[in-house]
Amino acid sequence: MGNGMWTGVRSIACKTVSAENWETLYNDADSCCEARLPYKNSDWCKETSLGNSYPGSGKFYVDHNAKICVRDCASGGPLDGNNDCGEVIEDAWVRLYGTARECCQTNLDWKNADLCASESDPSSTGTLQFYVNQ
Repeated sequence: MGNGMWTGVRSIACKTVSAENWETLYNDADSCCEARLPYKNSDWCKETSLGNSYPGSGKFYVDHNAKICVRDCASGGPLDGNNDCGEVIEDAWVRLYGTARECCQTNLDWKNADLCASESDPSSTGTLQFYVNQ
């Protein structure tokens, strides 16, 4: 038995408890997550492996069902200042963006970027721009 960071057969995070002799050990959670769980969001994996709660990055990702961008954080959590959180992203394949506008331009390019960014912010009062209502 050894001590260090390791993953079990069906792990979603790295562990620090004693491993079996056949387990590969890593010096820290970052190394373990990178080597064994590359399909998980690296920040989520590190914090979860250390036994910490991960509040999310606060960055934006697209919610295709709602046709808006939402933030990587838990509703009602510490990062949910504007009530614009979707959920905490655990998977590395979900692309995160610094702003709602950038997320909108990349993923919802069929929609006006200003309108999309405004709809993605629950505290917005609109774009204050005009359009033809037919």
